[in-house]
Amino acid sequence: MKKPKLTQRQENAITAIIEKGTIEGAALHLGVSRQTLYNYLREPEFKRRLDHERKVVFDEAAGLVKVASKRAAAVMVQLLDHKDSRTRRAAAKTLLDYAIKAVELSDIEERLDRIEAALVGNKGRL
Repeated sequence: MKKPKLTQRQENAITAIIEKGTIEGAALHLGVSRQTLYNYLREPEFKRRLDHERKVVFDEAAGLVKVASKRAAAVMVQLLDHKDSRTRRAAAKTLLDYAIKAVELSDIEERLDRIEAALVGNKGRL
């Protein structure tokens, strides 16, 4: 069975929604009603493609954040030696908050891995 194709207008709508960030902004940009875009969103293929494009944009942004995080952490570490005690305290609190979150996420990931392994061992039965 052939995959349903999107029209050029639908392709343009996806691009506009991604670039403008809102249905209203995209509708204004395209010169169509918001209802037209909401109608497109009810079509499974349009929704699937829009979700895919949003994920691509998000993944690119997340990649940039990952690259910048090392530099940001280095700045926070440098601020631990700042002459102003309030700045040092804020930097310390921020670093500790993120360290705690990282440990918590690591613990959750380990627990989830054990649960998944148990489920595989039990053939998905709880």
